[in-house]
Amino acid sequence: MRDGHAFVEGTNAMRRALLILSVILVACEANTPILTTAPPPGTLRAGQRALVDDGTCPAGQVREVTGAQFVGTGTRQSRCIPRP
Repeated sequence: MRDGHAFVEGTNAMRRALLILSVILVACEANTPILTTAPPPGTLRAGQRALVDDGTCPAGQVREVTGAQFVGTGTRQSRCIPRP
């Protein structure tokens, strides 16, 4: 019976840790700077994202640029997303 109690305590601790981590990640995402020009090719790592407000997207939106998966051979992806 005692082992079950320890399991529940461990599970609760894990939930608290995940909640704290989630809050930190959301806070970090909210502080992402919005650039006025896109980073030069090759400066974003694979999967890294940059927010750019260069006037190419409709009002209230910014361009999200994602680094290429293969440097030199891949192309960066971009899309318009709501301004954070």
